[in-house]
Amino acid sequence: MNIKRKTILICALAFSLLLASCSAGQLAATVAPPGSVPGREALKQFVTMFRAAFSDTQTTVDDAIAEGDKVAWRWTFRGTHTSPFMGIPATGKAITLTGITIDRVVGNQIVERWNQADFMGMMQQLSVTPAPQAS
Repeated sequence: MNIKRKTILICALAFSLLLASCSAGQLAATVAPPGSVPGREALKQFVTMFRAAFSDTQTTVDDAIAEGDKVAWRWTFRGTHTSPFMGIPATGKAITLTGITIDRVVGNQIVERWNQADFMGMMQQLSVTPAPQAS
């Protein structure tokens, strides 16, 4: 991976984890939580809410690929549900949430984001949604 791709990958990962942002870049489009407008602020609000609800969090990047103007990674988030989350009272349960994120980067700015995360699996771990029955 060349230096430019490494920089893009590190920048995208840092933004994704809200540890930093890409040189004042603006996120033009992202999936927004219910009731909010897609964009950088909605993402910050969602991550802030998520981190407030789950303690002892750990996020790992399981795979990362940079090609052209896109950066993709498969990630795993772990934490303990210790505060309310989207109306769900704290359960004290440990959860593992997995997902894949693809960002399109132009001029060191993330301009598009596609996310797929296993929120159904997370809800099953919190006992909010029943797990499928074996047949």
